[in-house]
Amino acid sequence: MQNILIIKLGGSLLYNDVSIKRFFDTLQSYYHTYRKNILIVHGGNFWINNEIKKLDSSISHNPDNENTIKYSNINLNFKVNMFLNTINNYITEWAKKYYINAMGLCLNYKKYSHVNQNNIFPCYNSLKLIKYLFSYNIIPIINPSGIHKNNNPSVVEIPSDIVAMSLAIMLKARLIFLTDVSSILDGKGKCIKNITPLEAKKLIHQGIITNGMIEKINAAIRVSYCLKQSVCISGWQDLEKLKSLLQGNITGTQISFI
Repeated sequence: MQNILIIKLGGSLLYNDVSIKRFFDTLQSYYHTYRKNILIVHGGNFWINNEIKKLDSSISHNPDNENTIKYSNINLNFKVNMFLNTINNYITEWAKKYYINAMGLCLNYKKYSHVNQNNIFPCYNSLKLIKYLFSYNIIPIINPSGIHKNNNPSVVEIPSDIVAMSLAIMLKARLIFLTDVSSILDGKGKCIKNITPLEAKKLIHQGIITNGMIEKINAAIRVSYCLKQSVCISGWQDLEKLKSLLQGNITGTQISFI
């Protein structure tokens, strides 16, 4: 279980040279020292949707699953792919600058309607390829999108937190979320070092945990229940803490499975 590490990247790491350089400064040492299987899932949905809306308003939520967004216009499909590939290529190229073998991938789906918090099978078509890349010490860098295979193929964009959750469960991997915030905060703005699923859901109900953090919390809870292991949500800014986190120590907020 601990031989695979999945890192969910979000925030300014996705578009800021200084931020991504700090991340790979730390990851390089871990990658070459420990030789463990690593998989990276990147976000970018919020930025992409804002950019797409400037170009085309024909974005629709998937009627079968509100957790995905379907782009049905052919020109819009091209634009979405362009933005997603730009982020994916950006991260992959930075990995190669640090002599890290990496390959960008998107997901392969049979039915996009199967993607949600309660059904963890969106990525099973990609597992053989991922395991093959692991055998050659290559880091897959996952683009959170797939192709809906019907009579009119279209790009389906899936929340990256759900993708990371699904892959962690199916690969029985350790999962960490890296964000622009150093931890989950309580109602007084103080860092929460450890939180149970019940306590986390209470903070969500009280409106203390909001927006994108809700999805991360729910994904972390799902992983903790399924694998009986804790999940960390942490920042990337403190390099010593990031190094410690990669090595299996607790930084930021730990969502426990108890």
